[in-house]
Amino acid sequence: MILTEELISRDRVKPEDKWAIEDLYSCDKLWREDFEYVESKLDVLKSYQGRLSENVDVFAEFVGLYKEVNCRFEKVYVYANEKMHEDTANEIYQQMAGESVGLESRLSTACAFLEPEILAIDANVLE
Repeated sequence: MILTEELISRDRVKPEDKWAIEDLYSCDKLWREDFEYVESKLDVLKSYQGRLSENVDVFAEFVGLYKEVNCRFEKVYVYANEKMHEDTANEIYQQMAGESVGLESRLSTACAFLEPEILAIDANVLE
């Protein structure tokens, strides 16, 4: 079977057969706000380096922030990449997808201390 442009053209796909990407963000402006939010928290996350074993409050603060930032980042990443894959020639979404990959790298770098630091905490203290 040979697929024609008409069969694979996105504008001919029924809405119920497409990802509901608007459930993540109704517009690119909201995506940008979350992108900037995640970016603004990188230094805050990094500021917890060397502090996770201070006390339970510091640990809990970090975990809460880490979860919130990562949830927003996942939305940022998925939205940009799904929008790019709708039309890989769309330069706007190519750029947004590239930005999200860069943000992923910076987020990973900011939190690189997390696993080694948790592993270094005495098990009794951690409990």
